[in-house]
Amino acid sequence: MPQEHELKISRRFKAPREKVFNAFLEPAALQAWWGPEGMTCPEPRVDARLGGAYELSILNDAGEPHTVAGVYQEITAPERLVFTWRWAHLPEAAEMLVTLTFNDVAGDTVLDLHQTLMPSDGSSRMHNQGWSSSFNKLDVFLSR
Repeated sequence: MPQEHELKISRRFKAPREKVFNAFLEPAALQAWWGPEGMTCPEPRVDARLGGAYELSILNDAGEPHTVAGVYQEITAPERLVFTWRWAHLPEAAEMLVTLTFNDVAGDTVLDLHQTLMPSDGSSRMHNQGWSSSFNKLDVFLSR
């Protein structure tokens, strides 16, 4: 049986958890912060309901798209969000699962990310870099 790889990240944001939670579901918010630094997400598509799909294309400086898509498996506002994750522009890409837990800590939000079913340690490292960079942008967005 192949080894399953996973990623865990915890990040504290100086914003109420409702605002942090909604930043993952509202297209205007996603457009402002989604994707690593230096990339943009010009047209996020989100059907924010149980079983609804999302498609988020991020563009690099050359305008090349990198598209992640999936389905919402759980939406418990403002506490928990679970969705599948697959790089749609890579036909051979494995489907992963992302669980986000939003914890209220003295008016701030501690976001715990757990991404599972990752195909390799390399994938885990790359996603760690991507999420960490994206969370830097989310931090700026939430401070507005």
